[in-house]
Amino acid sequence: MLKRKKITSKGEWERFVLIFEMACRGHKSVALSYLENARVTVFYHPKRPDEWIAGYVVNSSTPFRYFEVLSDTKKTNLLAQFTMLEGEISEVTCIWIDNTKASKKERLQVYFYSMIDAFKAGKKYIFGGSTEQKVMAIQKPIMPHDFADGIARIGDEVTPFQIYYVGRWESIYTMSRFLIRQLFDKKRRNTPPVVTSPLPQAI
Repeated sequence: MLKRKKITSKGEWERFVLIFEMACRGHKSVALSYLENARVTVFYHPKRPDEWIAGYVVNSSTPFRYFEVLSDTKKTNLLAQFTMLEGEISEVTCIWIDNTKASKKERLQVYFYSMIDAFKAGKKYIFGGSTEQKVMAIQKPIMPHDFADGIARIGDEVTPFQIYYVGRWESIYTMSRFLIRQLFDKKRRNTPPVVTSPLPQAI
């Protein structure tokens, strides 16, 4: 299991930005001013506390990172369509994981704690989003409601994106359901196939 900690210093935020940009191959960045007003968490193995292998950000104040890909008009119209206020939102962003150093169980641990911290933020809705299919495959079962999608320039890439959300209290159910499915999938993979004896041949 990984250990986690909240980082709060400028030096730690700068290190987080550097690792995040490397994980995104330089296509995405994040401003220090965004991290200053958010909860930034990193993960490490207990025996190597100085080696960060995963991290994420939970932000509960404007400006919201996911709304940067929307025009002001589209954002306003969508919030009205879903009868939401920006003050009711927290977002889970900037997730990065070194898959060469984190097991699947540890990767799930990162997503689990990101939802725990977003729940603790106390906002009515929790938002997620990504341009990466692998991230969506984990987040969307937990945040099943679509908010927006399209094509946008993110950093120096023009790429499809999706934004989705879940109600704060609903997230308890969706997260529990997701973890139960992961548990049963693991059991199925570890269960040896049933081998039947061949039928006796007629004499």
